[in-house]
Amino acid sequence: MALRFEDAPARSWTALSYVERATLAVARGLHRSPHGRRWGFTWSTLLVRMLVDALSSERLVVLGTEHLARLPADRGILLAPNHRSFFDLFVAARVAYDHVGSCNRLYFPVRSRFWYDSFAGLAVNVLATGCSMYPPIFRPPPKRSVTRAGLDFLAAELRKPGTLAGMHPEGTRSRGTDPCALLPPEGSFGRVVLLARPSVVPVFVDGLSNSLFAEARRALAGKNAPIRVVFGPPLTLGDGSAVDPSGLRAQIEIGRRALEGVAELAKSGL
Repeated sequence: MALRFEDAPARSWTALSYVERATLAVARGLHRSPHGRRWGFTWSTLLVRMLVDALSSERLVVLGTEHLARLPADRGILLAPNHRSFFDLFVAARVAYDHVGSCNRLYFPVRSRFWYDSFAGLAVNVLATGCSMYPPIFRPPPKRSVTRAGLDFLAAELRKPGTLAGMHPEGTRSRGTDPCALLPPEGSFGRVVLLARPSVVPVFVDGLSNSLFAEARRALAGKNAPIRVVFGPPLTLGDGSAVDPSGLRAQIEIGRRALEGVAELAKSGL
């Protein structure tokens, strides 16, 4: 059975700051409430759709959407893009949303820094994404049990049809100049995949900066500043009966396979 945040060891909760506990309580309350989830989903899809369309609709070069149309309807979908920009997942999810059929839940795990260690981060998360940047990933070792409980919550949601989530196998942004250079995989991604067994779709995204103002200027250039989004076939996971989801080696192997898929898409998308 997947852990709830409340099931995380007490010492992990005491390791969180007052602000972290408060912001997490607000986000958790929104996602536990049917009305809160419905509002968050409606708001995030409306606002993200408008923002992404305004900044990228004339710039998008999209390949591989036929893979999205063939995904089974009995499980959630986990997008696995490379990580070069703050906006990779927003653009990939915006495109995927129109091709995956029924979808009524969105989750994009995010590092706790700023988003959950300040009230300003919580406000931006709620107002700009309907709090879809959830659950938080806490890096310090004393807080990792809270992170694991959040990842297990995400895995439970991905077992349900209608869930669309996005998570970077790399775990952190690549700051190099080569868009095809990928960082090593991180275990959290593999943990979610092994627990949930969702449809895992590799995605390659290129052409985005980390500045909203820069993207607005590029939007004026239209097709002269293309954004490439390439979707690949879902990973073949098998039944997973002999794999321990908590094993780091198995988690890293899943991330490695996802990044191999992304690397293949990078070759075809450039």
